[in-house]
Amino acid sequence: MKRKLLLLFTLITVALSFSACGDDDYGVEEYIVGQWALQSVNNMPPSQEIDYVFSGNLTGAIVYNAGYPNQYSSPFEWETYYAAGGASYVTLYNFDGSQFRYIYRIESDYLPGHGNIWYLYLTDLDTGDHLVFQEY
Repeated sequence: MKRKLLLLFTLITVALSFSACGDDDYGVEEYIVGQWALQSVNNMPPSQEIDYVFSGNLTGAIVYNAGYPNQYSSPFEWETYYAAGGASYVTLYNFDGSQFRYIYRIESDYLPGHGNIWYLYLTDLDTGDHLVFQEY
């Protein structure tokens, strides 16, 4: 009887562990895709309008002077990954060969009458700068 209970418990544990794997299939890519407007750099207003645009096909662009006649953009490819400790990373590979490497997180605030407002927080791994973006 004890052996049957142990076998049943083992089967249930294995079944639950496999069913939980499906919840982990959502990658970072699903959350970062979108258009993000730079709000601050190191808690200060940015010196120019900059947008980061992440497309679902792992391409994107940094748009400088967004919304102005002198707007220009720098295309990039991007990838995300998780570290064993739980940190999320994104790397932008610019077509000129340069890279931007960030630790990032995404959070939302609820604003009555407007719904959720999403924020992208980036920490530049090379400079230590803290960038805050708002999705639009």
